[in-house]
Amino acid sequence: MDLQNLVDGMEALQLFSSIVVDADVSRPWGYYFTLERSETRTSKILVVKNELSVQSHQARDEEWKLLYGKAAVYRGLPDGAPTEIIANLEESILDVGDTANIPRTMVHGVRNIGTTPAILAEIARGIAVEGDIIRYYDVHGRYKTAEEKKMAKVWEEIPGYRPGMSLSELIPLVRANMVKREDEFVKIDLGEIAKRQD
Repeated sequence: MDLQNLVDGMEALQLFSSIVVDADVSRPWGYYFTLERSETRTSKILVVKNELSVQSHQARDEEWKLLYGKAAVYRGLPDGAPTEIIANLEESILDVGDTANIPRTMVHGVRNIGTTPAILAEIARGIAVEGDIIRYYDVHGRYKTAEEKKMAKVWEEIPGYRPGMSLSELIPLVRANMVKREDEFVKIDLGEIAKRQD
């Protein structure tokens, strides 16, 4: 964990302590504050210093609004092998005030492209739990489930890949090296994800 990240997060938490429901200042990408949590809606402030994982959720829609800084948002469909999913991501640049909608199951990620942290408001509609996350790629190497660990091995087989590659480097590399091999497709067990939500 980055000590400066922790200090920055703790200082911000003190400023907003009267309205914060919970917080996590130990994320490798930055930190977040939860401002509202109910069974069907969660509101957060995300402070993104580098980039979040490329992920999807089965039980919630999300909307992001950029409050400060500049960010690149990546979105795509969860169809095909991990290489196809990453190769087909579309990039949108968010300036302050811009929004990005992320429906359930849409693969998505965000990367700070400014010189200061990007600050986003996130509204999640549906069930917002950590067990609902499917990580397709994580610059920080946080692969937890068996499916995610299989996907992580796919990246290691791509010529030119190195751990910790940013999406801005990975996407063109995957596109240049993409070879479709049916026997190596990683199948994501959505039934297993649903069980984790219970």
